Amino acid sequence: MNISNYQELINNKEYINIYDNIKSKVDNLIKDIASLLNIKIDSYDYKDIQYQIQSKTLLFSNINVLCNILDNYHGEELIDNINIIINNYNLLLSNIEKYLNKEKEVNNTKDTISDIFDNFRILFKTMLRYKNKEYNTNWDYKELLNKIDLYYAYFNKEIKIISSLLNSNEIIIDSDLEIVTITDIEKILLLEEIYNKISDEYKDYAYLYPDIELEENQSFEDLLDLEDSKYEELYKEMLDYKNISYEDEDIELLIYKFYPQYKKDLDYVHSALLHSKSPVEIINTMEITYNKIKDNYNNS
Repeated sequence: MNISNYQELINNKEYINIYDNIKSKVDNLIKDIASLLNIKIDSYDYKDIQYQIQSKTLLFSNINVLCNILDNYHGEELIDNINIIINNYNLLLSNIEKYLNKEKEVNNTKDTISDIFDNFRILFKTMLRYKNKEYNTNWDYKELLNKIDLYYAYFNKEIKIISSLLNSNEIIIDSDLEIVTITDIEKILLLEEIYNKISDEYKDYAYLYPDIELEENQSFEDLLDLEDSKYEELYKEMLDYKNISYEDEDIELLIYKFYPQYKKDLDYVHSALLHSKSPVEIINTMEITYNKIKDNYNNS
């Protein structure tokens, strides 16, 4: 799809013809994707098929962008969004081609998936050695993933996906906790994409965060509890500095009130806690913020 295909119609303001043409192309695209994902089409129910696609794929999830625009925009508003339509339509076509090519290439999906996980193990071993960290051949896969998540927190999102796909085809979408069950072919494509990303970038992000070493039987929850305790003591210290009583009061609300200059910093900490970020990133954010406030509050 190209903007030049519609330029004359746009110039003539033939918006209905433009809409009908794009709608027809998108409807056919939906059918093609449904066929790839083995979604049975008894009667063509646009919304039902769109919903089923959404529950079975990440690769084609931007079909929702096209459908939402067509559902909500007509006339000149549709033209305002035509570049978004074209870009998403062409991306979907490209992904269909990618899917079909992988389907032809793979003889046995189970063997291919097993090989990819073996390659990840080799890559993870290399990554640990790069940071002079211990690698134990007796670790099961989950423990190995935990170690990579600990020392390469930048890839937390990717590690979560790998962990989800170890023994299933289900992925949890963090934004709304929706579970998407993908096909073996899409699983292969996704794992290969993640493998290439980590392989290409791990050296660049190996030292993005200071390393955290957990003591024996210590968890990230334990570290977060320690951070919370440190913050509570700091808050009391700050309020004592201004001779503000905090007995039977919400200490953090008092900090917001009497030290408003740190609202943005503390909001950032809360945001990190609320949005399922890597535990390492959360602790690093809390440490940076703590040190900033600790070193400066009595100068304000």
